[in-house]
Amino acid sequence: MSSRVQEDRQALTEKLIEGLKKDGLNWIRDWGLLEVPRNAINKETKYRGANKVNLQIAMLEKGYKDPRWVTFIQAKNEGWKVKSGEKSIKCEYWQFTKTEKVKDEKGNIKELETKLSMPRRSTFNLFNAEQLEGIEPYQFKDGLNIEKYPEIITQLENTSPCNIEYKNQNEAFYAPGKDVIVMPLKESFYSEEGLLATLIHEISHSTGHPDRLARKFGKFDEAYAREELIAEIATVFIQNEIGIKLSENHFNNHTAYVQSWLKILKDNVNEIYTIATEAERISEYVVERYNERELLNKNIQKEEL
Repeated sequence: MSSRVQEDRQALTEKLIEGLKKDGLNWIRDWGLLEVPRNAINKETKYRGANKVNLQIAMLEKGYKDPRWVTFIQAKNEGWKVKSGEKSIKCEYWQFTKTEKVKDEKGNIKELETKLSMPRRSTFNLFNAEQLEGIEPYQFKDGLNIEKYPEIITQLENTSPCNIEYKNQNEAFYAPGKDVIVMPLKESFYSEEGLLATLIHEISHSTGHPDRLARKFGKFDEAYAREELIAEIATVFIQNEIGIKLSENHFNNHTAYVQSWLKILKDNVNEIYTIATEAERISEYVVERYNERELLNKNIQKEEL
């Protein structure tokens, strides 16, 4: 990997380390209070993985509330002007395939997608909408009403990849050997927000089962701490996608992992990209199941009318 790639990743890693040292888990949790970073032109284009992390960090650092981002050319084409002195955020894009035009046996031209022998990396720079002049104000979405939390909890339970057991105990955990999530009794949580955040976190862990996304589980070692960081970031991604804003501390023992996370990030500047990619895969897996159930429920309600 080129020295330029390493330098860019080192810069992002240092921001993560600085944030964890300063605010610990609260800093990561604050990402979930932001809307998902997306392109201002194509609002369906959401930034993923490490790019999402990078943009969310920038939003917190700069105090941006607007989740829209554009390149300089996109802004120019729309008639928007970058304010004087504003600096962009560098993101990266990896191309793993290429499209070639080939002739079939009848001589017709068709496009064929083939895998590249070596992935190609390119970078692009983004400006937040709050750095622009002339762009229309963003229409912020209202957060989900707390009255809907029980409905969301039920839907997550129904779409969980494994069984969930509520027991009279103080700990919440996913047991890989038995493939079951064990939660404290619902009434033992101080709030439905705390229950919801804990449930999302443990469901994130359960996706690591060999029959699902197949991640390595450790036991009170670096692999264990790494899995906790993946699940923590996945929890933020999932709540972003579902549209809920959770700020309550949902797992008191996480503070004990911060030092391990700092070591993991310091030892390898590429780790945050791998971790963010794993977290994104978890989010896609969980949210897809959640949305399928939501669509099914809506169709059932229509049939009953």
